[in-house]
Amino acid sequence: MTNDQFKDKVRWTIGDSGNVYANFGDMVDQRPHGEEMPQPPIGSAKWKTLLGEMTSKLSPSVKFASAPSPDGPFNRVAPSHFKPMELTGYGADVATLPKPAVTSPEADE
Repeated sequence: MTNDQFKDKVRWTIGDSGNVYANFGDMVDQRPHGEEMPQPPIGSAKWKTLLGEMTSKLSPSVKFASAPSPDGPFNRVAPSHFKPMELTGYGADVATLPKPAVTSPEADE
């Protein structure tokens, strides 16, 4: 697939301050159909130039401001647990996201 064909098939939106990609090596792994020769994967550097994401960040990892208790029920995980520490201005505004419903301890059983 050519670069133009790829851009025609993949509609990608870039946020005001770009996007953040964490722990990605290959962004797209193109699988062949039948006996076709496999195309090389699209790596993160080519992804940025191909889609015009020059303001986007490629991070080896993302650290969150707080972590939910590993022993607590997953239905009590709040959006605030996923606020990135070092990436201000990226991602959803967790303050505007819905919060989990409060349930009684008996409902978890």
